Amino acid sequence: MQDEDPPLLGVQDSTTIWQQGRLDLNPLLQRYPELSNASFYKWNAGLLFCALLLSAIILIKPTADMVALVLFIFCSIQGGFYWVGMMMSLLRPAPPMDEADEDALLSMTLLFPVHDEVNMMPQLAGVISALDYPPGKCDMIILVEQDDIATRDAFHLITWPDNVRLGVVPRGLPQTKPRACNYGLASATSEIIGVFDAEDRPDPKILREVSARFSANRQQLACLQAPLVITHFEGSPLAYLFAIEYAMQFSFLLPAWLACGAPAPLSGAGNFFRTTILRKIGGWDPFNVTEDADLGIRLVRLGYRIETLQSPNYETAPANLRDWFFQRTRWFTGHFQTLLVHIRHPVIFLGQVGATAMMLFFASFLTRIFASVAHTAFLIIIATDIGHFLPYLASTELGWLSFAIYSGRIFCLLRLNALPTMPKLRPSILLLMPYYTLQLPPLFLALYNTARRNMRWFKTPHAPIA
Repeated sequence: MQDEDPPLLGVQDSTTIWQQGRLDLNPLLQRYPELSNASFYKWNAGLLFCALLLSAIILIKPTADMVALVLFIFCSIQGGFYWVGMMMSLLRPAPPMDEADEDALLSMTLLFPVHDEVNMMPQLAGVISALDYPPGKCDMIILVEQDDIATRDAFHLITWPDNVRLGVVPRGLPQTKPRACNYGLASATSEIIGVFDAEDRPDPKILREVSARFSANRQQLACLQAPLVITHFEGSPLAYLFAIEYAMQFSFLLPAWLACGAPAPLSGAGNFFRTTILRKIGGWDPFNVTEDADLGIRLVRLGYRIETLQSPNYETAPANLRDWFFQRTRWFTGHFQTLLVHIRHPVIFLGQVGATAMMLFFASFLTRIFASVAHTAFLIIIATDIGHFLPYLASTELGWLSFAIYSGRIFCLLRLNALPTMPKLRPSILLLMPYYTLQLPPLFLALYNTARRNMRWFKTPHAPIA
């Protein structure tokens, strides 16, 4: 099945298409225009309005039964995924690390899209040098925008290995990371293509595991995602909560989504694809500011499989509240874009993934977006009507079910104690509820950006690790 072109999705007309860069850097518009965020379906605006109205109703005057219902819909269902993920981590120990024979290693192209990353070039050179893979089998492209002269100059000040080259992305709109990745994809000649960000520090053995896993699953597997691990968060409660969030995502949620057959959003780095399949499905969408999430959904609905790697990819948390705010705004905006794109033709979507996977898609995706609303409503009701709310949870079927399933989050937090990548839980974990509330302003700004078709890429500044 995967050797054939996936079927077209029906509707081929698309309006408000940005013409600049269409032929070379946006192949998705040519192959599947209805799966690109370049066009905006007017009825989607109604969904955005309903989302805003629902959030306002929940937050202005929450009641015990309303909050229990919101918790169940937007948080408890995800809590079910946490339960599945925790059971998997307990009952399915990680298999031995696969390694391919030296002669059987697959050829790879690694893309490093960078923008305004002058200070990251020395660290990036060190990371590339540490990767354990034959240079003749691995082509690496540092992708730099044409107008980013400072980063290009910084690149030329460093002596790079022979298999590293500079790719200058021509001017065009929108100026986004996925557009740069499509430029790299157009010039790739290898069997596998991978993406890393400037601040990433992948495990040196990761490429060997990627080669072995793809070699063992030639026809079925389209993508491998490395777990992202946050490091260097000492002394910052915000960074520590960010690290917990990533640990919950990649230790429990993502494996559970994939095991249950749910279309799962990828992360923006540390993912690897079969080059032929990535080209078949149209590459990355330059008009989606979380191109990773969109690509994960598109792969599953077009009949391909995603799995996770054992080798980690290390990153750092945003350095301050401002960087975190704009990064979260971009994430929410991209998740809204992805949701609106993939529900344009619900009947086609249902036929491609099935009823179970479609319900899981809505459960997981809506929860990622609206968890902040649900948790804020929960805190409001606890502060204003705890005497009514707690008995309601204990005495009604909906309340009991919400509490029972939601507790999956709590047990996963306790399970983190056993993970070598996380320190022992400390008092700042008590700030998780306020941390979700902190996400409300980025959520509402993202709703505004999505409705206004604001394609601005809120880039997170990075600093090298000392």
